[in-house]
Amino acid sequence: MSSIHVPAIELLGSAVIRILAAYMLFYALAHLASRATVRHILWLVFLAGSSCYWVAAMRGAINVQRVTSLAVLASSRVSPSKSVTTLTIPHTWIWGIGPALAFIFWIYAAGVAAMLVRIAWRRLRLREVVSQARLAAPELEAIFVEQCRRLKISRCRILELSGLSSPGTAYVWNPLVIMPEGLDAYLDYEQIIDVLYHELMHVKRLDFLWSAFADLVACLLFFHPALWLALRNLGRDRELACDTAVMELRQGRRQDYALCLTRMARRRVLGFPVEPPNDLALLNSFLTFRVRTLLAERRRRGPVVRAMATVASAGALFLFAAGWPSLTLAVKLEVAAPPVMAAARSVVLQPSARRMGMLRQRAAVHPETGAPQLSGKAPELDEAVTQAAAFRYSPVDPSLDGGTSHESESGAMDKMSRTPGNDPSVPTPAHSGPSWKKTAGAAAIGALGRVAAGRRDGDGGGDADDRTSKP
Repeated sequence: MSSIHVPAIELLGSAVIRILAAYMLFYALAHLASRATVRHILWLVFLAGSSCYWVAAMRGAINVQRVTSLAVLASSRVSPSKSVTTLTIPHTWIWGIGPALAFIFWIYAAGVAAMLVRIAWRRLRLREVVSQARLAAPELEAIFVEQCRRLKISRCRILELSGLSSPGTAYVWNPLVIMPEGLDAYLDYEQIIDVLYHELMHVKRLDFLWSAFADLVACLLFFHPALWLALRNLGRDRELACDTAVMELRQGRRQDYALCLTRMARRRVLGFPVEPPNDLALLNSFLTFRVRTLLAERRRRGPVVRAMATVASAGALFLFAAGWPSLTLAVKLEVAAPPVMAAARSVVLQPSARRMGMLRQRAAVHPETGAPQLSGKAPELDEAVTQAAAFRYSPVDPSLDGGTSHESESGAMDKMSRTPGNDPSVPTPAHSGPSWKKTAGAAAIGALGRVAAGRRDGDGGGDADDRTSKP
């Protein structure tokens, strides 16, 4: 059995498997990292690497599709490695591979288009929200300008929006901070400063830009569950990184800041139905998780723990690199032996089987040759006859069929009869000693020669080998 590989499916399937393995690697690395900023960077690296690798795999699959319309490569008899995941497809599906790949491509293109429409709709909604916002109160504006000056942030404005449940940020070049209207009724002066610091850290870290980048990656890998898990972790670590930065700037306010987040969550539950657009940085901010993280203050890791985390990270990277070749999907179609090969085997085995059958008949008819008769107990002859019957039909040329073409059979026998042992025109070399095997073979070959020439045993025109064997 030979196999036909499908490189287009192999490239895309291997990319899906390797992206999933990469997510597991970065998940382990993120758990080994103690700082939320490092974890946020790790997830951005994962998204960037996954998107680039997927685009390369798509490009390779498209190039393969252009080379061959059936998206299959040459037939191969080399078995894939045991560590490679192999998917075997019945050979009857070979003609459906091309249409199936085209169908999958158009489904994928429709999914990408839907994700792009989703991004465009969110941008339009954000613009609508910004158009409905108004300038902040003078007191809030003064506090905001003061904090921007301390953090060295320029070209940033603050707006207020009625009915907004939580603060948020938007845009990169001319960033905006959008605050809910009437927030001072729930928070005191210091807590408002904490909230402003949190939003300004989003602006300083360019979180809106990274969020837009994550949305573009989601357009390419919308079908992969690892992508959505990575986006969830990215958003969580983004908020924790900003909370950590606020705590570093505002020493000694950990419990007060946790209380501020609790009040924001209470205000959100108490009846503000207007949710912020998805592009705002505080959407799905995991307020409960953030409060627990702030209250459960962790001590700084010691040098031994950091060294162990570094070694574990290096080991995870080494295992991933070592197992990279095995993270491959092999897709093949099992194909039976082609008709040409069956015909070739028929051509080789038919003359041998006929010769063995005639040798048995000749040994039974001419006992006077002195050779022992061949009985039906010779297993090699029976096996040869059985193989000849199994490959009797030749789909290439009807003349190769031994049961239907007598002319081709006589021609094959004539070729076999013209050997140095039975052709009168060729001198036979002297043998060192008589042997019953050689005598029986010479008698059988002589009989085959007479049958091929149309003569019978009683004809007087026997060949040289027959005359030497008669008294």
